[in-house]
Amino acid sequence: MAQLRSARVTGALLLLSCVSHQSDAFGNLAELHSHRDEAPGILNWHGDMRSGRPGNKAKAKAMDKAKSRKHTKLHPPPPSSPPPPSSSSLSLSSADEVTMVVIESQVPIGSSASLAWAEADGATYAPCVDGTDWIGIYCGDEPSAIADENPDSWQYVTISSGACSSGEGSAQWSIGSDQTTGDVCEFRLFDHEDGTSYYKIGTSNTFAVSGEADAYDYAMELSTTTINSGDDVTLDWSLNVSSSYTPCESGTDWVAYYCGNRVASVSDSAYLDYAYVSDVTSNACKTGSGEETLSLSSGRLPECQFRMFSSDGYTKVGQSAIITIADVASAVSMVHIALTADPSEMRVHFTAGTKTAPAVAYGASKGALTKSAEASCITYTADEMCQAPATSSANFLDPGWLCEAVLTGLEPDATVYYAATSDGVDYSTTQSFMAAPPSNDPDYAFQFVVYADMGTYSGSAAVTTAAISEAEVTTNNARMVHHIGDISYARGYAVTWEAWFDLISPYSGLAPYMIGIGNHEYDHTSGGAGKDPSGIDTDGSFSPSWGNFGDDGGGECGVPMDRRFTMPSNGNGIFWYEFSFANTHTIMLSSEHDCSEGSDQYVWLEAALKAVDRSVTPWLLVEFHRPMYNNEAYLGDYDVAVGMQAEFEELLVEYKVDLVLAGHYHSYLRSSRIYKDKTDETNGIYHYTIGSAGASLDTATLYPKDWVEYFSEEWGIGRITVANRTHMKWEFMQNTKEDAVVDSAWITNKIYG
Repeated sequence: MAQLRSARVTGALLLLSCVSHQSDAFGNLAELHSHRDEAPGILNWHGDMRSGRPGNKAKAKAMDKAKSRKHTKLHPPPPSSPPPPSSSSLSLSSADEVTMVVIESQVPIGSSASLAWAEADGATYAPCVDGTDWIGIYCGDEPSAIADENPDSWQYVTISSGACSSGEGSAQWSIGSDQTTGDVCEFRLFDHEDGTSYYKIGTSNTFAVSGEADAYDYAMELSTTTINSGDDVTLDWSLNVSSSYTPCESGTDWVAYYCGNRVASVSDSAYLDYAYVSDVTSNACKTGSGEETLSLSSGRLPECQFRMFSSDGYTKVGQSAIITIADVASAVSMVHIALTADPSEMRVHFTAGTKTAPAVAYGASKGALTKSAEASCITYTADEMCQAPATSSANFLDPGWLCEAVLTGLEPDATVYYAATSDGVDYSTTQSFMAAPPSNDPDYAFQFVVYADMGTYSGSAAVTTAAISEAEVTTNNARMVHHIGDISYARGYAVTWEAWFDLISPYSGLAPYMIGIGNHEYDHTSGGAGKDPSGIDTDGSFSPSWGNFGDDGGGECGVPMDRRFTMPSNGNGIFWYEFSFANTHTIMLSSEHDCSEGSDQYVWLEAALKAVDRSVTPWLLVEFHRPMYNNEAYLGDYDVAVGMQAEFEELLVEYKVDLVLAGHYHSYLRSSRIYKDKTDETNGIYHYTIGSAGASLDTATLYPKDWVEYFSEEWGIGRITVANRTHMKWEFMQNTKEDAVVDSAWITNKIYG
């Protein structure tokens, strides 16, 4: 069995995205956004180390039109005497008198659907009174929209012996030339009556039509076809004995993963994820076989499927059965917690498919969740965002209900157990967190994790970041995670949010996950007026003359992030806010908004800095996504840094900020204390860049600066240990050296050091 490279036993989701703040493996960012086949993925395949997409890009860009195909078949109605009525005389019964059931959820062309029917309880139907009743089959994208007079084909109920006398029967209905791969079908039963109308007395459940049973070169077998969200499924594939197909003849064959309300109707180019067969099983091209075990997520869609394609593009050579996700409505997922402005509270976020009775139960022990906090839920649609690709229906995935509840009355440092529910019946797995510490101890000691620019791509980088962070929270008692912008790298492809949340879920519900806005969540050039959740009333986001701000957010303009996270409500939502944790006060800013003197953000920042009581919170940290100081030789970003220095560096110096943390550059930088672009141990501030959590690494030359203490173009995370009011330890843990601290420094407090 293939071994998953994952932060979880069941496998974390791994997103296939590779975007830098400058250039990347796909080249121009605008070009990347134009290719549907470069949209991100949702599974953590074994050996997931790719930087490109398989298949023909032109084909991928031109979405298969089957999804919008209309039913145009004009088969005549069944013969009868007298002649059939015209469409103007159609009438339908108000309730089914016959129950009809199709056993299969998917039937290949050339096979048969297993149909059974029987009188419903309380039915007044008398079979075949004025003639022989009949059954029609209706297939298309939406069979319920097809008129009764247009069946694909029909048969009398007498295909089942005794049906006219008993009112029940069964049949094997051949699926053949009248049907098309991707169709969704249903059966309808009609009472012959007097021939004056189509009097419908029963309708079956629907089923999907797949390719011919033996038409594919690969046989794709599943360990199970009914699962709950997150369950493991093993996929095996091998060449059919009768096949003359040569695997990977002109490149590497690839397998793709699809989900939908009717997955058989989802076009081949609209996959959620893919993997090259040779990345999954090393000798797959030689043997024509392979195996993979995956933890499946469907984005609350009820059906999923795997399909195999040859190396020349979208030539399908294999297709699995349909997988039914049984708990899509009630399953709770994406649990994460956050601090509020009150240390006796904790906010719990979760996502669900329903909101009939959303709540969080909590208590002092796992077996005694005696308190309950009612949750409120919101969602969003594609048209609430600002521009393409986010506003495209092809890229949008219903986010479900985004729920949150505030747990109150928590004692300092108490262990709190909790579980979330959307319906008051099914609860999530019980987790626990430690409540915020007392706020009256300036020498309180604790650890927390910081990073930026994560995403879910770059091979195993983000997966390793998640694994290290999980270990810090569960083993080393890290009390918080600070993620300073560039969160999921969805950039308008909604499935990415699903993948990223699954990646962090092993620890996001165990310690507060505090976030800041980045360019890849927010920056937009149009459509923002009336939609931008930060309150900006212009079409585009902040775009100063010295900036390189564009449409890096893929049109999301902060909407998904704003709906999925709630931070302390003392500033401007997720964009700028502040919070205290024991003896440390953190101010989160937005580098994507104006912070020049007199701006809303500057005015708020000045008031927030002035109000900090350093006798209670000796440590003062400021965090924002784009760094004020970094010496990588990217002129556009360097100009932004200089612009930010002019905007508010003096304010930070005036209030003796101890440490500034940022990301954006996909690298790690530790500086000496800086003021006015020079080392200044008296007036300066430490500026650390920690944009190394998983996005594709930078490869840049460096501007010579006297304030650089340590620079690394390697993936990793930061760990901060607050020792007391005078000293704080900084450590950089490099991902490629397991648990290895490759750089560290002690920071002395600007007030008490």
